[in-house]
Amino acid sequence: MKKTLLLSTLLVVQLSAQPKVLLYYDMEGLSGINHWKMTSFGYPEYEQGRKFLTSDVNAAIAGLIDGGAKQVVVTDAHGSGNPEPDILLDQMDKRAAFEFRDSAFAPYTDMPNSSYHAIVCIGMHAKANSSGFLAHTYTIEPAFNVNGMDFTETTIIAASAARYGVPVIMVSGDQVLEKQVKDQFPDVAYAVVKNARNRAECDTLPQSVVQKSIYEAAKRAIQGLARYKRFELKG
Repeated sequence: MKKTLLLSTLLVVQLSAQPKVLLYYDMEGLSGINHWKMTSFGYPEYEQGRKFLTSDVNAAIAGLIDGGAKQVVVTDAHGSGNPEPDILLDQMDKRAAFEFRDSAFAPYTDMPNSSYHAIVCIGMHAKANSSGFLAHTYTIEPAFNVNGMDFTETTIIAASAARYGVPVIMVSGDQVLEKQVKDQFPDVAYAVVKNARNRAECDTLPQSVVQKSIYEAAKRAIQGLARYKRFELKG
């Protein structure tokens, strides 16, 4: 018993001292984005969407670092059609690193590994066939249900990371996704960045409010890292 307690204590100390965080970003659930063209490469509106993306990610990075994270690695999980990352790399917080590879890879399945202690998901959206803004799951219409559980893309990330025991600790998106995430991950820190009216319309929140909300949720999540557990899907 004493040995088990000692190992548990050492693990908590290790996590609190050297947490490494993998930060995924999508675009539909970003603050400020209120039209699908802002998420798609080739439209003039896309450039403004990139600015909202960079601001949201930077707020999360700042919260994580200020909360005690030692490493933050950012990966593009959107797929706008841009051959380059959607984020404005020259404006991304330099305290984080962006994941580059020499060949194409699937970020949901190929990125998680045992070197990470936590996952943060920025700019996420609600599941397919729900009323969230630009709601979908992976593609436009099909919905995913596994063992009786409806999957969002956040669920897919969590299930993939669970292979290595890594938990999702913080998510940002609209208020529809908030309920879906909280139903599956009650302890996750969540930042609401806009309110969906339906799949095509939303009411955005002031940038000052949103950036503070993302920062505080990320900071709170990393400071409470020891209480999070990996996602478990019952068979």
